[in-house]
Amino acid sequence: MQKKRIALLLSLVVGAAHAAPTIVSFDADNLKVVDGQPVKLSWTVSDATVVRLNGQVVTGNSITVTPLGTSGAKLDYRLEATNADAKVTDVRTIALSRGTVLDKGYIPEAYAPGCAPRPDTDYMAAHKFLRIEPRDCTTVRTATPVFVWAQVTDSWNMGEMTFTLTGPGGYEYSTTTTEPQLVLPKPLVEAGRYTWKVQERTRWGAVNTSQERTFDFNGAELPNVATGAQVSANILAKARPRILPRDASGKVLTWSAIDAALKVSDQKDSYAAYIAKAAGFATSVDVVEPPTSGNEHNNAVYQTLLRIETLATAGKIADNAAYKQEAIRSLLKVAAWRMDENGTTTEWKQDQWNREVLRSLSLGLDMLYSEMSAEQRDVIINAINLRLTPLMEKVKWLYRVPYDSHLLTAMLYAVDVMMHANGAVGATQRFEPAGTEGQLLAKTWDKAITTIGTWRGGSDSAFGNSTGYTWMALNTYSQLLAGYQLTAGVDISHIQALDKFGNNFYAMTPRIRSRIDATHPFGGTRAPFGDGSEQGGYYFSYAWDYYSLFAHVSRNPLDEWYYRAGIDDTIRKAPLRIYHYLMTASKARVAPAENPQLPSTYLFEDAGQVAMHTNTADPYRSSLYFRSSRLGSLNHSHADNNSFIFVSKGRDIFVSGGAYTNFGDATEQEVRRATRFKNALTFDAGEGYTDSGIGQAEPVPNPTVAGNPVFTMVANAKLVNHYAPENSKWSIATGDATGAYQGEITPGSRTFKPLLTNAVRTVAYNRADRVALIYDYASSDTKRRWQFNFQTIAKPEVNPAEPRRMKVVADTAMVCTYFHGFNGTFTQPEDMATLYPANFKANQQYHTAYKTTDRHNQIATLTVLTEDCATNVPVYVTYLTGTKLLVQRGKSWLVFDQRNVQISE
Repeated sequence: MQKKRIALLLSLVVGAAHAAPTIVSFDADNLKVVDGQPVKLSWTVSDATVVRLNGQVVTGNSITVTPLGTSGAKLDYRLEATNADAKVTDVRTIALSRGTVLDKGYIPEAYAPGCAPRPDTDYMAAHKFLRIEPRDCTTVRTATPVFVWAQVTDSWNMGEMTFTLTGPGGYEYSTTTTEPQLVLPKPLVEAGRYTWKVQERTRWGAVNTSQERTFDFNGAELPNVATGAQVSANILAKARPRILPRDASGKVLTWSAIDAALKVSDQKDSYAAYIAKAAGFATSVDVVEPPTSGNEHNNAVYQTLLRIETLATAGKIADNAAYKQEAIRSLLKVAAWRMDENGTTTEWKQDQWNREVLRSLSLGLDMLYSEMSAEQRDVIINAINLRLTPLMEKVKWLYRVPYDSHLLTAMLYAVDVMMHANGAVGATQRFEPAGTEGQLLAKTWDKAITTIGTWRGGSDSAFGNSTGYTWMALNTYSQLLAGYQLTAGVDISHIQALDKFGNNFYAMTPRIRSRIDATHPFGGTRAPFGDGSEQGGYYFSYAWDYYSLFAHVSRNPLDEWYYRAGIDDTIRKAPLRIYHYLMTASKARVAPAENPQLPSTYLFEDAGQVAMHTNTADPYRSSLYFRSSRLGSLNHSHADNNSFIFVSKGRDIFVSGGAYTNFGDATEQEVRRATRFKNALTFDAGEGYTDSGIGQAEPVPNPTVAGNPVFTMVANAKLVNHYAPENSKWSIATGDATGAYQGEITPGSRTFKPLLTNAVRTVAYNRADRVALIYDYASSDTKRRWQFNFQTIAKPEVNPAEPRRMKVVADTAMVCTYFHGFNGTFTQPEDMATLYPANFKANQQYHTAYKTTDRHNQIATLTVLTEDCATNVPVYVTYLTGTKLLVQRGKSWLVFDQRNVQISE
């Protein structure tokens, strides 16, 4: 009995010795890694006496490794489990991979695949207001793209410019011109990569040849761009009134058909109010030219021009002779207003009102042409020509300053005026000389259509000249685009410069009808960037009216959805303009999009703007806006490159500082355009100086105090990184603003001296956790005290006992800010009314800053913004080098190192 038991035990022991080792599991807590990121490897094994990881014996069931801790480190891990005799081994491997690395110095998704854009280094780069379309490596979406290039030689010395385009399938087009732009008359056919260049030849025989620039054409996604010749032919072939639209069959609608259609439309109440308004205008009044400028002047001009339009429209619809004659009488009165350099509504005194007067005169001439005598037409035609001549004289010099915002808009008005006035004759006057009808329109159209994308919208329809002025542009575009469609049968809402124009609004202005005033400072969100950014209420004021008209023209379901928030019966009954009613009578609206799923992040790469949201369609969204733009501080843009704006749950936290009541006021400019009031980086002049608010586009080459920023695009910036996959919680953008931090050498020279050797900022926003990271890297040959500026509506809470922390409570939103890096402290908030009492009311805006204690040649820092001041998932920051920061937030790891970014999640 004893022998049997011993034998059984021996049998069990021998059997156990031959059991195969097994790796039950082998896991990593993150398969994507960045430099310096620790990774925990875990395993479970059975029947093994030795476990090796990459050949080294390990014990326990886990180990933490740093795969990219050193150069040449391995990303593959091999786990071996071996039994006692080392003859049987189980093996498992884990292949880690690098996280996403952003290090190309440009944003690949903004360019054609496999095409790295080259910098502009040819003779054109000498132009201080450089604009080139299509830019190198872009993708064109139409078979007849527009081309724009820099004309460096003055017109009086210019001989000619030769444009050459070549492409696949033997495509070639070449032409000689004296204008630095054209609409391609020979359509592209084959998909592929095209190359173009320009040769400039002076009258004296000197030659400049441009570098070759490329673009991809993947087929005609958008319709052909109409040429000036086509538009002119359409206009001259149409009977008056040319403003009358055509129906779906192409037949021109009668006034009675328009009346009938409007009375049963969704605009019937508004239309009734418009017609009733004519009755109020019917009583003859003295139409006097306003003697001065200002709001009263503007309102007087507007009411006069509205009177003419309303009387003419109602007179035509009702065939009311009294209305029509009163409209003609008012037109003649306006035509008699002074048109010399002292006239208050002329191109010299008030160019914006000159446009409106021109449009009113030409529209009235078109609508009432048959009711006017030849002598009356003489008066109107003469006034149009006298007002139009100085405007067109300015257009000749647009090549010198192609970003002249007033002139760019004026050209669109000029096209509208010519559409109505072309071919007009009186007893002795003609709009244009006999035999030249339509030629000026054709030329002006080609110039206007090639400049409508000037504000860096040629590729993606961006409008980079301030958020507020995007709304101003919309007001103009909507009416003129409707006018072009009604009058000439030409729809330009889907040319490449405008096809995605709505993205500017979805991205930058939440869809909510609310207003901001002194008693409701958080009644809405302010515009992120540029002139008018301290204001809110753009959606409130313009969406129901002008965006509605734009949506009717574009026929985009998203546009129809966007403008409809908060429209009530009162708004529906408000009178509109003639363009709304004629569009409604001629074609039905498209249905609005239902619960659209919009991108969480919008990139406007060429305009240099990024908008990151928790949920773009949510009116109470949280948002981080970032600007780093080639437009610099030109026109309505500010010296705010690499600045950010932050909104939490529909409440403004960090805003663009300043006030905008007078564009030309120097003191106001010093505030509203200054870098130090823009949530951006500034600094002092070095040892012995105390003003640490020196910033971008400074007016002197060696500033010791902050000055009034120069209007320039030479001191500029650009976006160099972007990351925003929809399946990620993170959106990232990097801007290089080194070139923005410069001082002008002599006033007006447009030549600058660099102030810094590096000025780079990366912003990263986690929309799920509502946490933002702001990484700054800057360097200078001079040791400086660095200042990180913050502008708020609510007064921040700063506790001297916590010098790195700041808290902002804005109505129902709360954000905590923590600064990682160089020693310093948050300053106590300054009421802008104390700093600039003439420009601000008490408690209107506050300025706070984190200032470094010591001066340094180089800094690399991280600022963390946490909504709700949440502490449940902290942010950990480790300096790997003096400029390289490893950041952990939950399961996400990021590395910021100068211009480069890595992320694993």
